[in-house]
Amino acid sequence: MSKVENDASTRDSFSVSESSQPSEGSQTGTAAAATDSIAAPAAVNVLELTAVGKTVQAASGDSLTLLNQVSLQVAQGTSLAIVGASGSGKSTLLGIMAGLDLPTSGAIQLLGYPLQQLDEDQRAAVRAEGVSFVFQNFQLLPGLTALENVMLPLEIRALAGNARAEARELLDSVGLSHRLDHYPSQLSGGEQQRVALARAFAGEPKILFADEPTGNLDRNTGKQVEDLLFAMNRERGTTLVLVTHDPQLADRCQRQVRMTDGHLQDVSPADTVQEGS
Repeated sequence: MSKVENDASTRDSFSVSESSQPSEGSQTGTAAAATDSIAAPAAVNVLELTAVGKTVQAASGDSLTLLNQVSLQVAQGTSLAIVGASGSGKSTLLGIMAGLDLPTSGAIQLLGYPLQQLDEDQRAAVRAEGVSFVFQNFQLLPGLTALENVMLPLEIRALAGNARAEARELLDSVGLSHRLDHYPSQLSGGEQQRVALARAFAGEPKILFADEPTGNLDRNTGKQVEDLLFAMNRERGTTLVLVTHDPQLADRCQRQVRMTDGHLQDVSPADTVQEGS
């Protein structure tokens, strides 16, 4: 499991134990209370990074720079791919973008909120307000059916008057109306990722972060999941930010940026052709 997956699953509200029974509206109340003192300014972009840096202490005692003066703007409804070699800082950047970690320097605005000024509970409340995730390893709760997995964020956030009906509609949109009562262990990898997509779009989030969303799937199944991901991105107006090693997946995004030794650069059309050839 990647650091982003681990942080998201342990800190965020809808990665709860299977036995928990959240009361309706509890997470919405928490989010409102946590962000009540932080007014979100009118934001042109759903995500903005300004001169973001991240430095950690290595085992040797030396400072290790993971991100160096990273600046980026992402407009609502667009799609962005972050590419780069393993260890280049992609997952670190994704975690900081989502407020799962904080930068050492610089500023981040997510949904209009200044993340570096918020505590952990307030950042979690911002994510509950309009952020979703899709992971390489699906992150479905094994003791819940496909329908229940999709219902869970809707019930916790109290975002649907009829969570069951909304979840059914989402699963139908990814072609799984016949798998509603199946548990994750009874589903193929592609089916599990389609459930994860339906769950991610529950409540119509403003931004979706995807960490290698097709990394565990074969080429044909991955292509089907990609098609669904971008179709839902277009239809629902959700901003999509994904990390991938797959040049064909990256090429489908409206914009690509490359991480190299902690630095971020736009990928030119020539680079895109060369990478995908």
